[in-house]
Amino acid sequence: MPLFSVIIPWCNRKELSETLKKNLPVFEKNEAEVIISNVGGDPIMLEEILQSIPYPVKTIRQPEITLFNKCLALNLGVLAATGTYLFLLDTDIILEEDLLPEAAALLENDCFLTIGKVYESEKSTTAARSFISELAYFIEVKDINNNKALIETSRHYINEKGRSAPGLVMLRKEHFMEVNGMNTALSGWGWEDNDLLCRLQLKLSLKWEKIGSAIHLTHTDQQRTINNNSRKTSEAANYAKCLDNYSQGNYAGTYKEDVQQYIY
Repeated sequence: MPLFSVIIPWCNRKELSETLKKNLPVFEKNEAEVIISNVGGDPIMLEEILQSIPYPVKTIRQPEITLFNKCLALNLGVLAATGTYLFLLDTDIILEEDLLPEAAALLENDCFLTIGKVYESEKSTTAARSFISELAYFIEVKDINNNKALIETSRHYINEKGRSAPGLVMLRKEHFMEVNGMNTALSGWGWEDNDLLCRLQLKLSLKWEKIGSAIHLTHTDQQRTINNNSRKTSEAANYAKCLDNYSQGNYAGTYKEDVQQYIY
């Protein structure tokens, strides 16, 4: 069995061709299992992309699903995963280093990981330097049983022109299963990643560690799948759903329900 299963949710993003090729050295060196979870995307486009990839890649697709849902794509991808550890990786991310050996060592402890810094592929031309080196925003959740979660919603490395990446997650597959995976009730874009990180802390008391860096292929919000809402509206709706779940002591995703609905 592979040590890592890399799960990439996909829907008609052509940049997958570039990111897969540039990430292949890391995947090959670690004999990682790569799974592309196609939810709502064109299977012919994906097949054409993968024809130029000299590495075995699994593809997951449910033909009856026409609307992209990142959480559903990740849950169905994890169903096919055989690795001990999961790496939830976006389509438009290029790794700057081989961080999987370090990640595997850290994941032997009670923690989950996210990529520490992400830089845009299109560099800002702003030359002025700031006395503020980092600026971060947090949300803390504490329940009646004294379970706590501290969510760093964003962190900006001002002079480095970088940011945090809460959506690029590495964790033990068993921990993903214990919180019942991602929550498919969260649609569009925004807060679905933070929800997973929050539930891993509230339910399992896992620590949050950060490692490595990556490049994000710069694009506008028009390339995000937000299901006809603005980014702000989509994120606010998902955040409200999550708070409602936490207020009821519900720290579970929808993995089992999704598997029953779409597979069996």
